[in-house]
Amino acid sequence: MTWALLILAGGLLLLWKGADLLVGGAVGISERLGISQLVVGLTVVAMGTSAPEAAASIAAVLAGKGDIAIGNVYGSNIANLALVGGLVALIRPLRVQARTLRREIPTMLMVALLLWFTLRNLTFSRMEGDVFIIVFLALIIYTIRTARTGRVPTFIDESHLPRGCHGSG
Repeated sequence: MTWALLILAGGLLLLWKGADLLVGGAVGISERLGISQLVVGLTVVAMGTSAPEAAASIAAVLAGKGDIAIGNVYGSNIANLALVGGLVALIRPLRVQARTLRREIPTMLMVALLLWFTLRNLTFSRMEGDVFIIVFLALIIYTIRTARTGRVPTFIDESHLPRGCHGSG
């Protein structure tokens, strides 16, 4: 038991240092490419932090435990939105820009709905996996192109947003 706790503590310390290096590298990429840190967070950091989840899900599927992989997808999203978002806001309140709402909220809803429609028959096929990979790659390309051109589509009428969320971002 003591050994397991030491390994857990060591793993958490390595995770903390790895996260620090990931964030530092992401800021460096952002500065070198001249794109916003939000875009780097939506791409590089998101993929980097999702790599362990992908590895766990792949290991689960190879072991014939597909339910673990699906549970990981849902659980991770809930933890990221509720737990991580909540903890970060407790430490330092975040200001969400209208640009973020116009672009990212519809994207998250679209992908969530796509997953819901896909899993209505309680299966997730290779073809559907291919569709999700294509959607993911298209969203990454779209995010980077949008960041470089500065063009942001308007999905939300800003007149209905709460005070403080207005503006070009």
